[in-house]
Amino acid sequence: MYRNGLLHGITRHFYEDGNLKVESEFANEKPNGRNIIWGENGNILNEGYFKDGKPWEGSFESEDEFGKKTILKYKKGQLINCVNSCKD
Repeated sequence: MYRNGLLHGITRHFYEDGNLKVESEFANEKPNGRNIIWGENGNILNEGYFKDGKPWEGSFESEDEFGKKTILKYKKGQLINCVNSCKD
């Protein structure tokens, strides 16, 4: 959904079989609100919250070009834990 030409509202992405893959909330083109990622089996892999485009609460997973995953955990906007490939 767009408002004044900017991404605003809930976005959803699906696996080829139609199951939900990602659901994210945006405000004025920035992540703002709940972000959930599901596995192909329907289990939640990650759930986190963004505030003004920045991770705020929960777990966030990323993957580099070599397939190595990093999981970052935030609480009230502060990084509290990092697993794999963490840099200062």
